[in-house]
Amino acid sequence: MKQIVLLMLVGMVLLTSCQSDSKQNKDAAQKNPDSIINLPPLPEADRMQLYKKTIAIDVIAYNQGISMSYNDPGSIQPVLAMIKPGQGVWKKQCKPVGRISFMYDTGLGEEAEMLIHQGCKTFVWLKDGKKAYMNELTDDGLSFFTRFMPEDPSKFKMPENAQQNQ
Repeated sequence: MKQIVLLMLVGMVLLTSCQSDSKQNKDAAQKNPDSIINLPPLPEADRMQLYKKTIAIDVIAYNQGISMSYNDPGSIQPVLAMIKPGQGVWKKQCKPVGRISFMYDTGLGEEAEMLIHQGCKTFVWLKDGKKAYMNELTDDGLSFFTRFMPEDPSKFKMPENAQQNQ
């Protein structure tokens, strides 16, 4: 009998917390009137999974034929630190210029389109191929990614320590 009561109590707590997260996500999605698409930020539990499980990061620039990968913790953690916990803004002039994929040892973990030009600094997270969440990048993150994917592709410079595939 005690086990049934305990099980019911755990079930009610889980149900209540899911409803609370859903309400918080709806509230967050309504806070940016400048955004043409309002999506909540990536849930905190998913952000924490990025820190715990990411073993590699792949970045692909859509129109420049350039990609870069990170596969050691010393380079992965600084990239993760560039993602703010708060909601991003998708302004009218923002266009996705690349995609970033966070790989776990089990395969693809999270994936986002990158909006980093024309005053934009947002990751748009994809779930089942659909836009689901948005997070703002730090200023350092914006600077880092725009060096890799400048608005004017002729200004691209290969980082000094980068390895080129031949």
